[in-house]
Amino acid sequence: MYIEQLILTNFRCFGAASTTINLTGGLTTFVGVNGAGKTAVMQALQRLFGVTGEQRRLRRQDFHVPASELVAPPQRNFVLEAIIAFPELDGDGGAAIPEFFHQMAADEAGRLKCRLRLEATWTDDGSLDGTIEQKYWAIRAFGQYTEADCTELKATDRARIQMIYVPATRDGASQVTAFLRGRLWRAINWSQGVRDTFTKTGTILNGAFAGEPAVDVIAAAVTRRWQEVHTAGTDTTPLFRPIDLRFQEFIHKVEVVFRPDEAGRERAWMI
Repeated sequence: MYIEQLILTNFRCFGAASTTINLTGGLTTFVGVNGAGKTAVMQALQRLFGVTGEQRRLRRQDFHVPASELVAPPQRNFVLEAIIAFPELDGDGGAAIPEFFHQMAADEAGRLKCRLRLEATWTDDGSLDGTIEQKYWAIRAFGQYTEADCTELKATDRARIQMIYVPATRDGASQVTAFLRGRLWRAINWSQGVRDTFTKTGTILNGAFAGEPAVDVIAAAVTRRWQEVHTAGTDTTPLFRPIDLRFQEFIHKVEVVFRPDEAGRERAWMI
């Protein structure tokens, strides 16, 4: 499965005339001067297939503003379309295609593909940033289509395709962070052994930490002062807990380590 074609209309620097970009199943490279639209294409793919909600979130800046515009209109629109190809269908890999992609359409050559379309409308409602409405469809037809050909995508269906974007800053850790916090990391069937080991070890470490005299003195002082200013019936006792014994919270805090750094040591970022 791969994105065969991306079509942009009124998205950022791409104007009202639709721009079609053909991608390959292998490596596709964008080469161009600053301002040519390379980053805008990456942002379009993020709006369609981003891993995090922040990457998928539509912004006012996503809507194209013509250079000749003198008066801002009350509404702006953009459309993003992606055509997903499935070379697996040419062989025996049909079972590798998720059930969602049964919402397909046949192209002129009879090959089954998936057509995804994101439509967005920005409206000036008097607020600072206005309001943005969007519709995300799977369309079971190529060319002209009717509403009967459209199936609205749910969030769970949308997450079946995920784009890992590593920007020019080469901050790969932040991308791995979002990926590990996504469906793949949560889908791992963690063994009971690792869960029990974590609970046992975490309890021992928390107990040892709380048993330190200095920690006890600080905790007592904080508790006394807190109860002077907080008289409600909830949140009455502050606790110092270095390790959260909830296993899922522990998994979210796994860190990625790159080595070696300039000093021959490990360079770590918290996930």
